[in-house]
Amino acid sequence: MCRLSLRVHNAPMRLEDKLLRVWVGLAVLVALAGSAWLLLSEWARLRNQFDVQARIVHRLISQQMVQHEAVLSTLALLPPAPDVAVPLTGVYPHIRSVQVVLTSAPPATDAPLAIPSGQVAAASEPTPAGTPPVLPAARLGVGNWTAGQYSLQSQGAHTRVTLAIDLSQWPLPPEWPAASPELPLAVDLLHGPDTYPLQPQGRPDWDWQLEATKAIASSSQPFTVRTRTHLTWQHVPWWQLGVWWLAVGTLLWLSLTGVRQRHERQRAQALLKLDQVSRLGTLAEVGAGVAHEINQPLTAVLANAQAARRALKDSPPDIALLRHAVDQTVQQAKRAADVVTRLRRLLDKPGERAPMRRLDLAAVARHGLDLLAPSLNQLQVPAEVRSTSPVHVLADPVALEQIVHNLVQNALQSLEQVPVTERQLTLTVTTTPQHGVLTVTDTGTGISPELLPRLFEPFLSTRPGGLGLGLTLCETLANHMGGHLRADHHAPRGALFELQLPLSQARQRT
Repeated sequence: MCRLSLRVHNAPMRLEDKLLRVWVGLAVLVALAGSAWLLLSEWARLRNQFDVQARIVHRLISQQMVQHEAVLSTLALLPPAPDVAVPLTGVYPHIRSVQVVLTSAPPATDAPLAIPSGQVAAASEPTPAGTPPVLPAARLGVGNWTAGQYSLQSQGAHTRVTLAIDLSQWPLPPEWPAASPELPLAVDLLHGPDTYPLQPQGRPDWDWQLEATKAIASSSQPFTVRTRTHLTWQHVPWWQLGVWWLAVGTLLWLSLTGVRQRHERQRAQALLKLDQVSRLGTLAEVGAGVAHEINQPLTAVLANAQAARRALKDSPPDIALLRHAVDQTVQQAKRAADVVTRLRRLLDKPGERAPMRRLDLAAVARHGLDLLAPSLNQLQVPAEVRSTSPVHVLADPVALEQIVHNLVQNALQSLEQVPVTERQLTLTVTTTPQHGVLTVTDTGTGISPELLPRLFEPFLSTRPGGLGLGLTLCETLANHMGGHLRADHHAPRGALFELQLPLSQARQRT
């Protein structure tokens, strides 16, 4: 089944279409806003978790650097002893070796002695007694930094101590953040332009990097700790986003369903109202016809009764009795004529019951097609409203809708008799200097030439079971609104109905 196509040339968008776009636009905005909130919340959660781990890493590395300085200062201040450095390599496996040079005073030139781990060189000259101990000042000597190897040297009162450190052998503390599939950490130590990957981590494709950089507060080991992690598409909260969009879509569907149901109820009420008006119009036509038929014999009865009364005045029979009977006949005939006259006056002009209003002729035509949309869809009739500019007429809204409804309904009954591919219904709105014109054309079976002159006569119908009062009612309503309705043939096949109504005063003045 093809869909109904309502193409309005240069006509404003229907209110229902505008509301639909507004509803869909609001739903998309709400869904996007909620998605942004979910993404920002997840980003904040991951960022907070990463910052906590980065602070832990920085604290543990800083503590280790402080331990290096403490060990170096302690060795530099202690008196020379052959076994002073023995436990170091067991406690700190990343300290590869210790060099100790004994001095009595800061020498001008002296060559450091390479002493194996745990041995101390013999003193060349003792330090004078009474000299207070001096806090050693550590100095950094960088070796192969890309491999994590560097040296740390301190000059004490009796010795000069050098530690050779290899960070690749440093055992990670128990408090070190555990490897997490959600946030894999990469930890680097930066010294100038050089970088040592303390904990390397492969970088996945299509990721977003989180990074935290903080310097170690140490004058002897001025390193910078850089902690990194990477967020991938797997970190996007797809499940929450799916639930959110599903909820928004469900709410939109329920809202649109409610609006559609309300529109269908309004359409049903409008059709019911038009049906009631049609029934009243049919009753008016029937009443007018009955009044016309009854009024003629009543008029004849009245004339005959008056003649009989005059004739009986000269008759020898009971004049009083005859006069009384005739008087009663005349009185009842007049009474019947008055009743019929009042009924005809009441039913003959239904268009005068409502005041005239300024109406958009194209809008009324579109509304009429909208009311009959189910029938148009069922018969697969493409309908079209053509309007080059707004045309406003003075008319009774209910009467004008009734005319459009009857004309479109008659067109559908005619189009039902032709093949589906040949069906077409067009409503065209134009103007004349004094009138707005609505032309309804179809490609149905058309009007026979012998029926065209009598098309608006009451009780004339070519449809089985029809009363033949629909077009008569339309013509009566058009005349009461100061307009005119005519019918004609539509080339190459079909019927044409043209409704003319007075233009509004504002349009006439222009």
